[in-house]
Amino acid sequence: MKKILLLLLLSCSTKMFAATLTAITDGNWSTAATWGGSVPQATDIAIIPAGITVTHNVGINGNMFNNWNNAGTIRVTGKLILQGTEPVLINPVAIEILSGGEFRDESQYGQIYLNPKSTFKVFTGAKLTSNIETIIYNKTNANSSYSFSSTTVNGPFNVTVSGSTTTFSTVVLPLTLVSFTGKKLNVNNVLSWQTQSEINADNFLIERSTDGKDYQTVGKVTAKGTSGSNNYSFTDRSTLNGDNIYRLKISDNDGTFTHGDILVSLKRESLGSINVYPSPAKEVVFINSEKNELVTIYNIEGKSVFSKNLKAGTNSIDVSLFKDGVYFVEQAGQKKSFLKVSR
Repeated sequence: MKKILLLLLLSCSTKMFAATLTAITDGNWSTAATWGGSVPQATDIAIIPAGITVTHNVGINGNMFNNWNNAGTIRVTGKLILQGTEPVLINPVAIEILSGGEFRDESQYGQIYLNPKSTFKVFTGAKLTSNIETIIYNKTNANSSYSFSSTTVNGPFNVTVSGSTTTFSTVVLPLTLVSFTGKKLNVNNVLSWQTQSEINADNFLIERSTDGKDYQTVGKVTAKGTSGSNNYSFTDRSTLNGDNIYRLKISDNDGTFTHGDILVSLKRESLGSINVYPSPAKEVVFINSEKNELVTIYNIEGKSVFSKNLKAGTNSIDVSLFKDGVYFVEQAGQKKSFLKVSR
């Protein structure tokens, strides 16, 4: 009985958390192969990256409306083509067309119905295109809608459906992310990115993952908040063995945020071990290393007091002039400590 309850709890818990699914090839939305094996569901985050086109036809079967069991977030840097009679997105959704992306409305009547608590955002450098004008309706109030009079509409703009109202605004993103790159420097990873048109940007959180699903924050950089081109960098000094996958979380001044659509993946090989002795030490410590790599010694305040590229094997370090106290030896992300005493 306990096993059955546990399985039920696990089954329920897996449905409570959104999955992030990225399209890996051109194809139809409802085809599992387009997403690498699983079609996005109601609470998932669906990402269509640059260079990928996903088409969804919700059906033209004589009915006036065609329901789409859409994902909770649809983030597009490539192209999303929506077809059908009058597509109805039955789940609350955040549609985000990022810089370089395109949402193409090929529905028969140029009419899209959004569930309340939905947003349709087209960022700077992105666009909405259509065969005819597109009208975004409020699913619960057909009298509340926003109509685009042109067949090509460039961002930024935002259509919000909430309750029985539909509103249009022109500012949707605190900035445009132009690029996000990374390179390895010894055992550290140096990340660089460039932005444009920073309007209400507050900060960047640098998030890291080993599997592309679960991310942890490893750093924070304050946004400059200027309208021109801005360059940023961050050095991750706590890299992990294997894949280190990075993304940017861009926060606005009002507390809202979005994730950059560019991922950086850097791989680090397994580290050799180090051994530091004796402890306590009076005049000399010995560092036994398996690899030729940089070794740095920090004091208790985190200040570097020694730094040198050591050879594989046993190396002796003169610490006779070090002040008494605890010191930390760092090599290739590994840390060992020793105690320095005078007598």
